[in-house]
Amino acid sequence: MSAKEKFHELSRGATILVENRQIALAAVVRVICNLTLYGFPVIMPLYLATHTNGGGAWFEVSQWSQIWGFQFVVTVFGNVFWGRMGDRYGWMRQMRWFGCWGCVLGTLGMYYIPRFFGGNMALMCADAIVLGLGISAFVPMGAIFPALAPEHKGAAISAHNLASGLTTFFGPLIATVLISTVGYSGVCWAYAGLYAVGSLITVFIRPKQPGFDERGRRLKGKGATVLESRKPLESSGELAQPEPECRGEVVARR
Repeated sequence: MSAKEKFHELSRGATILVENRQIALAAVVRVICNLTLYGFPVIMPLYLATHTNGGGAWFEVSQWSQIWGFQFVVTVFGNVFWGRMGDRYGWMRQMRWFGCWGCVLGTLGMYYIPRFFGGNMALMCADAIVLGLGISAFVPMGAIFPALAPEHKGAAISAHNLASGLTTFFGPLIATVLISTVGYSGVCWAYAGLYAVGSLITVFIRPKQPGFDERGRRLKGKGATVLESRKPLESSGELAQPEPECRGEVVARR
């Protein structure tokens, strides 16, 4: 492999976003899915524990830390749960309805629960469960990228890593830019709106998931069985060939 070819292969992690529309759409969703995970630590301590910029000071900073830490505990179990559910009911369907819309509810809940119920730890922990399950419902992302570009799996994973890095930048950026103009409510609604947009984008992402058709509908009967049995052989290039016809030999022996 020449130096030019090596450079082209190394740069494919970025160029695949231009060459493969499905990868580009998946990258957008990957950026959206963790916005609150990195944005909320910037604004929520101010909103919940101080009077800065319209905050309510309903909780102590230590209580906010407990709420946020509890959400991370939920994501640990959610990753395992959604990993199994995605394989059974479909990656994209799971992310669309439970990931995106779960995050919409959890994001808005973080803002409105203190407004209406004050410093209610039980309700905030319940909302942390909703948000944690919503965020962890995006766990199939790691499998979706290589499934969208099976001939360039390394580049697809690089694109996934690039998008996951960008979300750590855009989450705090959105909060920082908007908080001075639209306040905490505007930031939360911006996050919720982006999650809703992500739900729409998932309609156009169609990875080849074993046992499902291109529209994310589960295959039933022999179609699913044949697909599952052929996939390992196809991926390894060792698809079994049919046995040669032997009828002529049998006749000759007779």
